[in-house]
Amino acid sequence: MSVNYNKAMATLWRDASEETERIMLDLLRKKNPGERIRMAAELTAWVRELVKRSIRARYPDAGEHELRCRFAAIWLGREWAIRACSWDPHQHELQWRDVLCMLRLRAGYLDMEYVRRWAAEEEVLDLLERAVQQAS
Repeated sequence: MSVNYNKAMATLWRDASEETERIMLDLLRKKNPGERIRMAAELTAWVRELVKRSIRARYPDAGEHELRCRFAAIWLGREWAIRACSWDPHQHELQWRDVLCMLRLRAGYLDMEYVRRWAAEEEVLDLLERAVQQAS
């Protein structure tokens, strides 16, 4: 049984001929619901992994919490990321730029021993060191 191919339907694959697309759609339509769900789940898992790898490549120095929050911002959207992580990706970028600007402009005037002591107390010493390195 062949399913009619709707010529008005938009092309799904830019790199496939109309005939190839028709065959692929016919094959997909012959699958039972369980097979379609399994295929969708596998594709979703593949896309999730691709997004996670992209985030890691873009932010190689980010910690696990930041990576999870960045993933949530992409996968769930900004509002849900804020709710789930109490973390706003836009605000994070602005704050990071502010820290770098302060380190660049006031580097000779900061008591870095004092700053490092409080960074260690607040458990953000790794972030401070990353910022100092990036600012120089």
